[in-house]
Amino acid sequence: MTEKEYRSIQSSMDHLIENLKFKNFTEREQHAYKSGILACKSAVSKCNPERRDENEK
Repeated sequence: MTEKEYRSIQSSMDHLIENLKFKNFTEREQHAYKSGILACKSAVSKCNPERRDENEK
């Protein structure tokens, strides 16, 4: 994954969280939705090209 792709994916997930208030979810559903997105962000962060470069040094 390129740095540009990584940043785009992370930005898209940030956008999903920011627009959560416009979704017609209960408080419980909002919490689950946000938790799922944060879990995805965490998983994607393991593919961060900058992080891989640091680990190779």
